[in-house]
Amino acid sequence: VQLGKLYAERGEQMNAYDAFTKATQLEPAHLEAFQGLARLLWRSEHRDEALEAYTRAARLRPPDAAFDQELGNVLRALDRRLEAAEYYRSALSQHPQPGLALVLAMAEVLVQLEHVEEAERLLSVAMTEQTDTKALTLLLGRIFLKQDRLMEAKQAFQRVLANAPQTAEALFGLGDIALEEGRLAEAARHLKAGLKYDPYNPKALETLQSILQKQQGINETS
Repeated sequence: VQLGKLYAERGEQMNAYDAFTKATQLEPAHLEAFQGLARLLWRSEHRDEALEAYTRAARLRPPDAAFDQELGNVLRALDRRLEAAEYYRSALSQHPQPGLALVLAMAEVLVQLEHVEEAERLLSVAMTEQTDTKALTLLLGRIFLKQDRLMEAKQAFQRVLANAPQTAEALFGLGDIALEEGRLAEAARHLKAGLKYDPYNPKALETLQSILQKQQGINETS
């Protein structure tokens, strides 16, 4: 296993693969060998084989928050959100003060699963514990927007922009709110401002195009 790690650090992937595979053959319950093999296969884009190795490692390991988070990230990348949420929950249960990346990953999965109330509770607790709250506030704004809590969403995006005025996602959020409330000119202004910092955002470009067409239709009829 140590030889496999050394090969992996040197970028000698085939030699690392051979070393980890041999270790699993010699000792079928070798946790570190399966973990090393899983990470190597994942980096090499062999996703199905990587997931199989991760799953074997998960069965062998004692509770480990870092590994649970890592496996959650893998499952999330594969759009297996329910399983990802289980591993994120396990990681969170082992952390009295979880890191920002874990909180955001779990909250994102919960939003995608339409568990927005649980995501909101998680973020609200994290806001009292984290010093860097920009990403948390952005996600909270998106949750409020999804729940049609437009005033709270607007306040969240404005808090982000007060400290980071070039945050495209917050500007897009304000554009979505203005559009929901029927203020087309304001929505277009926010979207154009956001596109200065994220010029190829497909949703923002599509929404802006739709607004401009509506405005043109209004001008022609008037």
